[in-house]
Amino acid sequence: MAGKPGHGVTTLYVAHWRYDGNVPAAHRWPAGDGLPVTTCLRRLWIGTTTPSHAPAGQPETYTGTLAYRFLLEFVTGLHSEIPGETNVLGQFRQAWFRWREARPAAAATLATTVDALLRDARAIRARHLQGVGGESYASLVRRLVRPARGDRLLIVGAGELARSIWPFFRQQSTALWNRSPIGGRAPAWLQQFHPGDGEHAARWARHVILTTPPDSQNDASWARWLNASGPTTVTHLGHRRPGAFDVATAEQRFFLDQLFELRQAQANVRSLQVARARAACKDRAEQGCPHVPAGPRRARA
Repeated sequence: MAGKPGHGVTTLYVAHWRYDGNVPAAHRWPAGDGLPVTTCLRRLWIGTTTPSHAPAGQPETYTGTLAYRFLLEFVTGLHSEIPGETNVLGQFRQAWFRWREARPAAAATLATTVDALLRDARAIRARHLQGVGGESYASLVRRLVRPARGDRLLIVGAGELARSIWPFFRQQSTALWNRSPIGGRAPAWLQQFHPGDGEHAARWARHVILTTPPDSQNDASWARWLNASGPTTVTHLGHRRPGAFDVATAEQRFFLDQLFELRQAQANVRSLQVARARAACKDRAEQGCPHVPAGPRRARA
């Protein structure tokens, strides 16, 4: 059953910063309580009141029904470079769970809206986006990396993006490294390296796929280990291009830009489904938000 977005919310407000580099821009968040969400390509600040001062960095801003519609499109992956992908939903949920635990009183003001947002997102994905984006990153990575059967392949990270990739490399000798143990949450056929064995894992692997977000400490460790081991391919799905992370000794290096270029070549296959999902987001926001007054979208400066 669809949720009731905005119940008990006077004004839903979203500030949205796009970013086209290697790490998210470091603009200060608006003053006051709000949910911060950071991905490798954008930052969001979600609150129940419009800040008294314009947020730094000239973000796009949305209020009321337009804010809910934007968030619904965001969490269903419709604003992603690979439309319909599911990784952003996991990032949003993780940001929400962390903030709810750290700021329970502030989170209570958004809880009903976030619950409705997640329910509506699941409904729209089930109706319009089945098979569109859930495995897009995985299939594109496989086409770029092209490992041979039995090749030693290492996946760094254990979030939703990593879990979507695992099934695509069952024909390889595939292993996982994560900064904390995940135990039985991984399939039995997937070898697991201990968190303290990152350097050993780097020497073992011929192909390495990093699914972790930009992180200067983690990136520096893996760049050092991989530059020493000289793998066949290194793919980092947290950076658009070399810069903050690079492995000069790898025979081939892939970043998000290469995935996006490959995706563009097959975009028309999914365009109709994505268009229908966008329309569903618009209809859901306009028909289901009686308690969230629509506000004008502030023009970008």
